[in-house]
Amino acid sequence: MAAEYQLLILMIIIVSVTIFLFLGEKVRISAISIELILGMILGNFVFGVIPYFPSITALEYPNELFWLKFLADIGFILLMFLAGLELNILFLKKYFKKSIILLICVFFLSFFTGILIGQFLLLDLAGIILIGIVFAGASIGIVFPLLHELGLSQKHFGQILITTTMALDILCILIISFIGFTVETFNISQLVLAILIVVLFFMIILFVIGPFWRHMESKTTDVKALEWETRITFAVIMILAVLTGFILEIEAIIGAFLAGMIMGQSKSAPRLEEKMGSIGYGFFIPIFFFVIGMHMNLSLFVKPSFIITLIIFLLILFAVKIASSILGSKFMGYNLKTGLITGFIMIPSLSVGIAAAKLGNDVGLFAANPDIYTLLIALIVISSILIPILTRSSAKKLIPDLVSKDISWHVHLEHDLGIYLDESYRNVFEEITVAKLPQKSRLNVNLDTPITTILEYMETYHQMNFPVVSNNNQLLGIVDFDDIKKFILENKLGEIAGTIMRTEYIFVAPDDPLSVALDKMRKFDLELLPIIDTTNLQLLGTVSRDGILRFIKLLALGLSVNPEDLEGIEKSDES
Repeated sequence: MAAEYQLLILMIIIVSVTIFLFLGEKVRISAISIELILGMILGNFVFGVIPYFPSITALEYPNELFWLKFLADIGFILLMFLAGLELNILFLKKYFKKSIILLICVFFLSFFTGILIGQFLLLDLAGIILIGIVFAGASIGIVFPLLHELGLSQKHFGQILITTTMALDILCILIISFIGFTVETFNISQLVLAILIVVLFFMIILFVIGPFWRHMESKTTDVKALEWETRITFAVIMILAVLTGFILEIEAIIGAFLAGMIMGQSKSAPRLEEKMGSIGYGFFIPIFFFVIGMHMNLSLFVKPSFIITLIIFLLILFAVKIASSILGSKFMGYNLKTGLITGFIMIPSLSVGIAAAKLGNDVGLFAANPDIYTLLIALIVISSILIPILTRSSAKKLIPDLVSKDISWHVHLEHDLGIYLDESYRNVFEEITVAKLPQKSRLNVNLDTPITTILEYMETYHQMNFPVVSNNNQLLGIVDFDDIKKFILENKLGEIAGTIMRTEYIFVAPDDPLSVALDKMRKFDLELLPIIDTTNLQLLGTVSRDGILRFIKLLALGLSVNPEDLEGIEKSDES
């Protein structure tokens, strides 16, 4: 195929995905679904129909389109790298047990359901196991970008799902490898070796490479070579992808995921996420989903028996994944609504399912009933299209507290400080309460304190907002410079705090984490918050944004914080 036609095909894919992505946003359809649908439509009505546009049938790529498959494979590798990059090692250690619980519930219930279906289809043992994999597998290729799109990828819930899904992917890939060895040349020692090496890699990353990487970065200066971070990243991805894909003969995507876990512990992780995310989501990853959609043969949908069987399989898949996820979520302490969303997200098997179906077709396990193969591909692609739409539309209704497009407090602080706060530091501010942060003694005012006095306090003490308290030190409100500006402009300097204060109770309790205080400061545009006893509204002290910033900067710069300084609240001075 001439290079001009390759560019034409590439142009059609990229332009169509870009245009329909904007249209899809208007009707709230996920980018993943749009890319799969476009691949399905163009794959059936353009490729193989128009001259110089070869078709992809039965997952076989003509020589003219191997370059497109290569670009799609790179997209999948980058997607797995980004998933590993966002996986928080601290969360992984902390929530590993929850991930294992969800993994056991989802895998075993779904796998045995698939085995029953395989027996119903009268397949032999290897074919039955592959059907089980199609039903039991999950897709990190769907889960990660969907969680990222919903703002869940760095939250506890999202981290558990990413860890569980990746573990499911690895387990299913190893089982598929085992079936491949069994059908062709059985080599159990190679399978056991692959499992042990993958587990060993995870342990080394958790306990050796991560700490060593952070130590080396703290001892070395930044290299000034052009895009050196991106070059190192691609080198690490390629080394581990080749190691797992060619030497261990499992899947290159596992190596890419491990590379992401390694680079995610680097201080340059946020820059890498931005750079690699731009390369991946801007070009390669849409091609990956587009090519997956091209595998769907729409001509099959003219057969009523095929449609009925597909609908039954879809209902079974939905039912078993949702039921097993609800069960796992219950054991983890989540409610029914969270379990339902978990079930939705776990439904598609995508790459793992396609690999299982392709292996069964290639080695003749489905030869007695060729429609099984096309039925499995239809099941995988359609579920991969439906799930992002269903999850996106239902997540904000079922789990509104988890789904948020609001920019996190740490993003604003990173901008102010010029320092990246990695997850280990961010987690500190979920655990340390405002009561433990040392604060200077701050002023408060009474109801009858005049504006002129408040302005004098602001100039003298550089404090721009003040708690307003009663004679018995109960919080009544808060007054800020912005509140009194209009009175200054109207020359009403005789007004008192009681007439200009904000009467809503804006405060934090002693046991509130620092992240809550930061969120409230940003929401109400305040530099200081009163700390009160919530049982009687007594003012206990204050927490300031400057104090938190100093504390954060000490931690982010690697400077030690004296534990003795993190005791008690200093009482506020009464005016």
